[in-house]
Amino acid sequence: MANQPAQTAGAPERAGLGRKLRGPLIGFAVLAGLLAVGCTQGSYPVDIFYEMHYQQSYKVQEPPSLSAPADSVAWFPPPESTAFQTGEHLYVVNCSMCHGATGQGDGPVVETLKAKYEYTPVVDPPIVTDNPVDNIVLILSSENRFFGPNSVMPPFRKLLSDEEILQIAEYIQTIPEPPPPAPPADEPDQPPPDVATGDGPVIGVNRDALEFDTDNIEVAAGDAVVFLFNNSSTLYQHNLVFVQAGQKDAVTERGAQFPDDGWLDPNDPDLIAASGLLDPGEIGEVRFTAPAAGTYQFVCTFPGHNVTMFGDFVVTP
Repeated sequence: MANQPAQTAGAPERAGLGRKLRGPLIGFAVLAGLLAVGCTQGSYPVDIFYEMHYQQSYKVQEPPSLSAPADSVAWFPPPESTAFQTGEHLYVVNCSMCHGATGQGDGPVVETLKAKYEYTPVVDPPIVTDNPVDNIVLILSSENRFFGPNSVMPPFRKLLSDEEILQIAEYIQTIPEPPPPAPPADEPDQPPPDVATGDGPVIGVNRDALEFDTDNIEVAAGDAVVFLFNNSSTLYQHNLVFVQAGQKDAVTERGAQFPDDGWLDPNDPDLIAASGLLDPGEIGEVRFTAPAAGTYQFVCTFPGHNVTMFGDFVVTP
């Protein structure tokens, strides 16, 4: 009986310890259960895989996996074709944007760099057709910019293999000489009769330069305007279109949907007047009443020509 108070006093301590351990023990038991379930082949603690091939109802229908024979080797199908890896293809992909399709240094990228960013090639123009095979191989095999840091030509050593470099160099030797520029057409001794005797001034183009021969036309408001349009180009079709101020590009863009109407929407709200689409050497006419005083525009709406073929149409009071 003398020891009974001591035993009674220790009971609350043991009970408190049990309560403290209850939470961690429960957590441990839950974690152990999840691990046991998770480690079971083909089972997941939480089913987050909704594809059919992950479901047990599907897996039980799969045949048993078979091991590959011991002497088997991996097989990969060959590419369908490698015929595109020719010297011509490699040149077009890697070189033509600067050196041009015929190797004359007139590619669109280098032309843009020269026109917009005042870039001057180290070799200007960068013609490649006058280089022997060994020189081209040497240039393309450089691990640094061969023509120095001011050149935009990148090093190709890490981009092309020795075989590809040689293919490009050999292809360049086969590029034919570009044809010489066509001589200018003989100028007629006398202007065409309809130009010489026309009712109004003549507006023309600067041959094949994609430019009108004037960038300013002036008339008086309310006048009965008559313009003769002489397309003296030997290559390109052109038209002469008068539009509201600042609308030359918008009218051209909308006109691209109307090739059968001479690249011009006949119902365009910004259209004032227009000639038809003229073939090289043709002459057309534009007749209309001049609008209210202001500054308008004239343009060629053939796709792409509006960038350089435009001017101001000034109507005075």
